[in-house]
Amino acid sequence: LKRSASVDLRTYSSDSVIRRFTPLVYQLPLHETRKEANLSLLIGIIIQKNEEHFGYKSPKPRPFPKLPMKLFHNYSVNGPVHIILHAYFQAIGSYQFLENMPREQIVSLFRQIQEALLRNNLLQYPAVCFAPQVSPDLRSQLAQILQEHNAAVVEQGSTATHIIVPNVQSQEDERENIRVLQTRDNFAFVHWWNYPESYDTW
Repeated sequence: LKRSASVDLRTYSSDSVIRRFTPLVYQLPLHETRKEANLSLLIGIIIQKNEEHFGYKSPKPRPFPKLPMKLFHNYSVNGPVHIILHAYFQAIGSYQFLENMPREQIVSLFRQIQEALLRNNLLQYPAVCFAPQVSPDLRSQLAQILQEHNAAVVEQGSTATHIIVPNVQSQEDERENIRVLQTRDNFAFVHWWNYPESYDTW
């Protein structure tokens, strides 16, 4: 099992994934030209570009953080995938599959997608609280990183979306742990501990 944030586009060519787009076809502009298979592949490529241009290994400076992977798991009408596709077609207007799109245009597209998700309350920036055990020096370092990710630092844990605590995992423990999120046929969708959800993989 290999840990990676890369996207396997074959996943978005499978019948089980393509079927999820059926409710969305007639909810999009020019729906008579939209097909489930094309929408599925388009979302796969958008996820790929999300990682390439805004992920951990993307070129710096990054204009904003990548979109959380959990947004791409909700296929409901008026849900994140629907809003992402709607914003894409408003910005691009056609199936231009992004391979040869200049970086500036990619950034502009994702900015519009991000704004659409915020308007529909589908994207929320983190509010982070530091546990008392976190040292002042580490707080200062992390606060700068959080600012780069559009996160706010709050004083009360009750108003936080995330709480940062010291890492108590043994440095000598080199084992990598996973958690099974779902199963399908003979495959398991797993989450790697201590890694973001973009590393979740089949």
